[in-house]
Amino acid sequence: MIKRSDKLTAELRASILNGNFGSSGDLFMTVRGLSNEKHCSLHCAAEVFSALADERLIYRIKNRFFITAGRCLRRTPLGKHLLDTEKDIYGVILSSADNPFFGTLMNHLQEVLVQKGSELVISCSGGDAAREIGILDTFLSMKCKGVFLCVPINDGNRTAIERYPLPIVMLAEESTIDVVDSVLVDNYSAGVQVARHLKDAGSRDFYYITEDSYVSTDLRLRGFISGLNECGYSLPDENIGIISTTSEVKGANDIRNFALQIVKNSKAMPIGIFCVHDLAAVEMLKHIKKHGLTVPNDVKLVGFDNLPVSCLVSPRLTTVSYRYKALAEKADEVMRARISSPLLPSSRQEISSSLTVRESTKIS
Repeated sequence: MIKRSDKLTAELRASILNGNFGSSGDLFMTVRGLSNEKHCSLHCAAEVFSALADERLIYRIKNRFFITAGRCLRRTPLGKHLLDTEKDIYGVILSSADNPFFGTLMNHLQEVLVQKGSELVISCSGGDAAREIGILDTFLSMKCKGVFLCVPINDGNRTAIERYPLPIVMLAEESTIDVVDSVLVDNYSAGVQVARHLKDAGSRDFYYITEDSYVSTDLRLRGFISGLNECGYSLPDENIGIISTTSEVKGANDIRNFALQIVKNSKAMPIGIFCVHDLAAVEMLKHIKKHGLTVPNDVKLVGFDNLPVSCLVSPRLTTVSYRYKALAEKADEVMRARISSPLLPSSRQEISSSLTVRESTKIS
């Protein structure tokens, strides 16, 4: 037998999503109002409100409930409440504070916002979807103007992001939700550029190193394959090495084993190797040397990220450099446009990267 509260929850869910109670940001009824209208107990009505809140369809501020079925307009009661502040605050959610790419990107984003009199609040989720939802609620209570998400959209956080009333811009992560913009590095073009560079540097056999959590969506890999095809070369599946991300030790072992495979199976010298990031390239460099090959004479090696370590190894690594400032400026521009027009279709902005050529791909 279906509980009365479950039946009422389903009824109100459908009504809210159909716009029968108004748009996102409009006031919703009270618990007592539901009890009176549906002739149910206050306990039953409270259960319904709790369920709707869990589904991100309503949001409580003090004794008032607001509809949160998506971005809210400034003219709505919730929109006016959020604008009723002298603060100009933006939130950011990161998976980890240890990621060097996001650390550098946050420094540039903060610089861009501070120059405009804005404040940036950074929070880390550890990759936990429930924590990400809690952080979103905190940013809402702080009356942030908008939120930059540097975490992927997944089954755990998708509903909360879809129904969030504040503007959201995905930064260095892909958006799969309408009215959620994304500002990304153009990884595909970077892969094409590396393929052309390795070919021009004299490479005749090619390999790519990626991560297991990334391989299915790796645009750097797709671009690399496309660039090689343009140059008359191919990248067989066996020439793609996959690193485990379950532990640093396992990942290091994967690179060691793949380096041995390259040495045994490569058909022509010099070999061109493109790694998904600089840390993998540094590890590959170590094992290539152990097997008696030289860089750049026998192996041309390219990394990605332009981390400080890329200049600390010998030979110094050729690597793809991010245009951090351009990413930050574009993210700020897109966010302010989204605040002005919260219901416009989403946009996808890509920022090109640049290839920093060093001794690891030097032409003999």
